[in-house]
Amino acid sequence: GSEYKTTDLVPFDGKLVHVPFLGRIPAGQPLECEENIIGFIDTPESEVSVGNYFYLRVTGDSMVGSGIMNGYTVLVRKQSDVESGEIAVVRVNSDEATLKRVKKLNGQIILYPDNPKYEPILLDSDDAEIIGKVVKVVFDPNKKY
Repeated sequence: GSEYKTTDLVPFDGKLVHVPFLGRIPAGQPLECEENIIGFIDTPESEVSVGNYFYLRVTGDSMVGSGIMNGYTVLVRKQSDVESGEIAVVRVNSDEATLKRVKKLNGQIILYPDNPKYEPILLDSDDAEIIGKVVKVVFDPNKKY
């Protein structure tokens, strides 16, 4: 698909909104992203008041240095650009998506893992489409990751 499917936020009680949960995103090697909504996560309205948001499940261990472990969920704000150094969901070569720290350099984008066992990925800006910025990491303290 060409665009993430997100629905309008649905407020209830003025406190929480339903934010779409889109399944898994690789945080290791880029793999094809599952773009179907598999559910909704109730989120405080104050956290998602500006912009469009969605949740993704992280797979892989390339971002463990940022505290993002395999199986964690990230809240992503849809935006087509991020500041250098921010963690983003990036579509690589039109069809794969990955979670990495973005560094910008002379018209190129370097996707940095936060795990020394992975190499950075160097791309021309045209080959990397920024989907959104990771704004929150969520984990269940009772779950065994």
